Amino acid sequence: MTDHFSPIGFLIESEDDFKELINQIEEVEEVISVKKGIYIRWSSECGAELWLQADRKNRFIGGSPHFSGASRMEVGLATKVQRPYDNALEGAFKAWADPPPEDLTSGAYPFVFDAPDFAVYSEVQLPSLATAQISAFAEEITIYESTEAFLASQTAEHKLAPQSFIPLGLFPDTGRSAESAEARAMFTGEVVKVEEKVNDLSREPFIWALVETFGGTYDVVVASSMIDELPVEGSVVSGSFWLSGRLLDYVRKERRGLRRLLGRG
Repeated sequence: MTDHFSPIGFLIESEDDFKELINQIEEVEEVISVKKGIYIRWSSECGAELWLQADRKNRFIGGSPHFSGASRMEVGLATKVQRPYDNALEGAFKAWADPPPEDLTSGAYPFVFDAPDFAVYSEVQLPSLATAQISAFAEEITIYESTEAFLASQTAEHKLAPQSFIPLGLFPDTGRSAESAEARAMFTGEVVKVEEKVNDLSREPFIWALVETFGGTYDVVVASSMIDELPVEGSVVSGSFWLSGRLLDYVRKERRGLRRLLGRG
């Protein structure tokens, strides 16, 4: 199981760990019924979220983490991406950061982000302008105390700017088609806000930072075990990340209980 969970305080190393986590959940924030199944959203005060997926017979078919943060980006939605390994409720968007009003299929750069509620957007017309909240889950990260410290670390011939963004998921690896684009990026940016948080369910700590980079602002979440010191406002973070985003123009709620939904009690 790909570890996109530890950056928000979930220690999941196997399918059994994931099943045990589900069994700890008593109440959920939201249930969304779509044509091909059901999304069950657990959320918490710290911002950590779990999006569980069930088919029309209420059988679990998957799930993904998300973090609900403060970032807001105007993006140009270009195309939908459903990879061969995605189930019916999974998918992503290829989008453009900071698109000009006259052309929503251009902008600062293209990138891909997974959507935990992908099937909710089945009727979204493309291309279109949308407000997105996008979280970057750290896979690798380095923290520099200042822009000057970051620039001093750049010894390679091709140096990165203090605000830069590289859409790793759009680079064609061997055997990867355009339909298999991944929601991964490498970027560098300045910390605008930062806070140490504790996952309400696991009680494990993690770090959240609002990071301004080229083309937009992202919510960055990091497992506490990955860093030695808490970043501060004005410091620079640089690393590789998995991107998860929601389109805020389409958010809707329907509250119910998880146990009643799944007939577990």
